[in-house]
Amino acid sequence: MPGLDRRHIEEKGVILPIKKLAISFLPGRHQLGRAGDGMRFLRSRPYEPLEDNPRHIDKFSPKHALTVNEFEHETQAEVLILADVSASMAYPAKTKIRDAVVQQLIYSLWRAGDRVRVALFADDVIEEIHKANLRTEMDEYNHAVSNLPLRPHTNIEKVLEPYLAQYNKGKISLIILVSDFIDSGTAKESFLPVTLLRHMQGDLVSVVVTFNLGEESQGVGKVWDPERNRERIIMLSRKRRSQINQAEQTRVDQVCRAMRDTSVDSIAIAEQRQIYPQLVNLARTREHRRL
Repeated sequence: MPGLDRRHIEEKGVILPIKKLAISFLPGRHQLGRAGDGMRFLRSRPYEPLEDNPRHIDKFSPKHALTVNEFEHETQAEVLILADVSASMAYPAKTKIRDAVVQQLIYSLWRAGDRVRVALFADDVIEEIHKANLRTEMDEYNHAVSNLPLRPHTNIEKVLEPYLAQYNKGKISLIILVSDFIDSGTAKESFLPVTLLRHMQGDLVSVVVTFNLGEESQGVGKVWDPERNRERIIMLSRKRRSQINQAEQTRVDQVCRAMRDTSVDSIAIAEQRQIYPQLVNLARTREHRRL
């Protein structure tokens, strides 16, 4: 990987796959190893005499069951990553997962040959990051999230609406939304712009950032509440920790179910070690559905 230091990349939480094969979410990669449009096999179907050009018949198909192979053009996909930087995402466990997810996506999508930009958002878009090379984009993202002010509210609908026109014109191929889907202004209930989600459907992917309190989280201690920007003293017994984890799991399940109801692919990530396997499974699922 010329121009990139492996240790420098891995320190950001990015897993470099064996043989450096990138995770691809959409068709449109330049698989030919050179610039220009390629052709990608799409499907094989029965030959229709009155509809198909005889030149398109697969020469290896039997005479009694002629088939036609269909191909599609490969082009670079324009991918937008929306990263939630609102106060509810400022908890250290969530912040680490969000940043590792975004860095993994930047790496994989760049390596797959797509154009990638990242937009930081809370109640509105705060900053867009779109650099000329992979290293600069990853470094710029780290710099952008290193010292952010606390923004208590999240408004996904307000954030998505400005990009709708670009999506309708084909200037955005895929939107990946990385968030915990919590807004402190809605009593911590999940909120989703259903109309917009249904409009984008297969061209929108949601990554739900969540958490799971482990055995190390117990006893009396001070915790920082980023949504109110103050410290609180809490007592975490085993029972209370279990109740918190169960409540969070129920909330995440509701968000993912609501996403599926609007035909939006969704995954939930609670630990950094889940990031790469979950993204790989998501990409395989989407590719299998296409074919």
